[in-house]
Amino acid sequence: MRRFYILAITGAMVLTIAQGSARAEQKHEWKDGTWVAMVKPVEGTSAGELGIIRQHFAEGRYKKTVKAAKKFLKRYPISPRREEVMMLAGQGQFERGRYYQAFEWFEKQLIAYPVGQYFQRSLKRQYEIAEAFLTGKKRIIGPLRLKAAGEGLDILFRIAEHAPGSRLAQEALLRIGDYHYARRAWAEATEAYDQFLKLYGKSPHAPHAMLSAARASLSGFRGFAYDDTPLLEAEQRFRFLLERFPRTAEVAGASKIIANIMEMKAHKQYKDAEFYERTGRRKAAEAGYRSLIAESPTSRWAYKAQQDLDRMAVGGKMKRARWPRFASLMRSRRRSNNAPAPESPIETQSAKKSEQDK
Repeated sequence: MRRFYILAITGAMVLTIAQGSARAEQKHEWKDGTWVAMVKPVEGTSAGELGIIRQHFAEGRYKKTVKAAKKFLKRYPISPRREEVMMLAGQGQFERGRYYQAFEWFEKQLIAYPVGQYFQRSLKRQYEIAEAFLTGKKRIIGPLRLKAAGEGLDILFRIAEHAPGSRLAQEALLRIGDYHYARRAWAEATEAYDQFLKLYGKSPHAPHAMLSAARASLSGFRGFAYDDTPLLEAEQRFRFLLERFPRTAEVAGASKIIANIMEMKAHKQYKDAEFYERTGRRKAAEAGYRSLIAESPTSRWAYKAQQDLDRMAVGGKMKRARWPRFASLMRSRRRSNNAPAPESPIETQSAKKSEQDK
């Protein structure tokens, strides 16, 4: 009898341990405020196959995640679970470092489900993909690794189209301008900032966009030998910044920048008038000097222009174009050719010796 009790107790303990082990292996999920045992997913239903895809992703089998997602979409063309499957496939490619393939999955999802449950999550992931491309990540095409900054910019534009008026759309358009600005592509940066201000003129980012556009326009001025349109646009932009966002303009020193631009414009006017005088066009030169004095009376170039007008009024010599450097070198060479050749050291020594013999 005693032996029977011992065997019964031992059997109960083994059964309890086995049941505990089975419970430990069984996975649970939090549902409706409590932990519920998860049913092992099986193929044959959309819910079961979605569970398999989730399991692949959760356990880091990203390649299998994508493969199972393709199979699911082909098998269940009208399932309401397709949005999540597309999102998981895109996420799987993202984790594999295949950013453009991930973007294509997310783009397919966003187009098919513009107000879906996973819309915002996938849109943010697209922004991360664009940022990865702009900061040097490569697009993988088979064995090739290609630069993809252009694709990154295109993705940012698509984000703005998918969610117009959203905070993420604003950040996307602003990022385009900042990218071009950092690369010193002034015309592209100005265009991007103008597009942002056209759509989001009341955004908290508007002062930054307007200031950056003005600076980009000013940086696009290449010098007096080139078109001065960027310089004129920069002056207008800084004046508008001063009027619209005075605090930002004050911090950026907009008033001083405008004064410098006006001085640069006066300098260019003076150079133009001086060129007319040197090339013998007296009336054009006088008109240029007078226009400079009228438009920028406090400039130091206006003072120089007045001096030139006074000189021309009393019949002073007009400025003439200077000879190029090579011409002056040729003249000095001709003069040296006409001069008598210097005596050689040998001839000089022989002449001195003959004088001593005498």
